[in-house]
Amino acid sequence: MNARPDAAIVLQDLHKAFGRQKVMDGLNLEVPRGKITVIIGRSGEGKSCLLKTMIGLMAPDRGKVLVEGMDMFELSGRDQNELRKRFGMLFQNAALFDSMNVFDNVAFPLREHTDLGEDEIRDKVLDKLAKVGLKDVEHKMPSELSGGMRKRVGLARALMLDPEIILYDEPTTGLDPILTDSIDNLILETQKIFGLTTVVVSHDIPSTLKMADKIAMLHQGRILEEGPPQAFRASKDPWIQSFLQGKADKDFIG
Repeated sequence: MNARPDAAIVLQDLHKAFGRQKVMDGLNLEVPRGKITVIIGRSGEGKSCLLKTMIGLMAPDRGKVLVEGMDMFELSGRDQNELRKRFGMLFQNAALFDSMNVFDNVAFPLREHTDLGEDEIRDKVLDKLAKVGLKDVEHKMPSELSGGMRKRVGLARALMLDPEIILYDEPTTGLDPILTDSIDNLILETQKIFGLTTVVVSHDIPSTLKMADKIAMLHQGRILEEGPPQAFRASKDPWIQSFLQGKADKDFIG
């Protein structure tokens, strides 16, 4: 597999199994730099595992994970941690620390990984909160926030170290249609402002078709098909059409 020069992440022949369950079975994928790639697939197909592999949190049994040409799992622990700093990640449900207020949640990466003083940290935290559309919430606790606001706080935290690549794990899960559209717009605006390489794991078809530059469908441990939204709409593959149309015929259910 010869990677394209515009690929920020290249996954080559990835294999991963938990016991007899294979979640990756010779998976190949290229993530273009500065674009939004959305990975779709049924629940349980291993989409979240794939994100964890990209960021170096879960090693494949076999295969390569190349980030800007560097093999994530051939690096030393220190170099791997440095490479991982190029990533930001918004987990499902934002994964905020419930015992910390918004300010301390967002400041956490700076306090852990930099030597900045508290005045500089305050300026950066308030700036990132403003960029995701939040003002005057820094003293609130996560329990005082709506689902959409928690996602925005999580995104602000993910952006604190100015990453080149950002990963979103099911960013609209549990949100109503209006909040879902708001988060879709936030992802698009964030990518536009910061010029990030963006990877979104989703099962939300309207969101996917709205935001994706590239769609990749994960099925039985491999990428079944990949391409721009218009190519997916026109695909003749029955699995893809079943997924896009939300049809649960007997073959699709398996």
